[in-house]
Amino acid sequence: MLHELTSELRVLVVDTESQQASRWTQCHREPLPQACLCLDDITLDNKARVSQIMAERWPDAQQLWCETTCVLRPKRRPNQRTVGTVQICTFERQAELTEAEFQQRWLIDHTPVALTTQSTQGYLQSLVKDRSAVSPDGLVEEYFPAEAARSLGAFFNASNDPILLQNNISRMMTSCDRFIESGSINVIHMSEYPILLRS
Repeated sequence: MLHELTSELRVLVVDTESQQASRWTQCHREPLPQACLCLDDITLDNKARVSQIMAERWPDAQQLWCETTCVLRPKRRPNQRTVGTVQICTFERQAELTEAEFQQRWLIDHTPVALTTQSTQGYLQSLVKDRSAVSPDGLVEEYFPAEAARSLGAFFNASNDPILLQNNISRMMTSCDRFIESGSINVIHMSEYPILLRS
């Protein structure tokens, strides 16, 4: 039923391979997800139906409806595990920022910093809509190569260059501090399995 309502369906799970990146885990609000079902490109006409199906089948699951921008499309193949890991990061915006300021600092100013300072192979930014009291403001899906799970240098796009590594970490942290509320970040790495890709 769900495959009839979406153009892309992806399953993200914590498994043995993604657990190799456990060093990057951060937990602001428990529990961290152990599995996610991502339905991309849902139309407004189908939204209510999808929400109903999800609630009936997984009544305890949290639903997040997002407006997503694909900045860098990852390489995926249907019914095969995507190479590397997907870092799911959620966060709250700094309270003093207006929505316009938040979007400018994150979606415009921060984007090139993230892509330059990390070994990102796919990058999706999602503004969370229909928020509840426990919903984040932003959700990011960042795709990393397998070696980034085990190497700080590989993760921050600075293998065998300690000076560049420190510069990239500093640039990334400084940029995040401009829009993310301190202590509000959840981070977990997962494995992605695209179930359906339909043009």
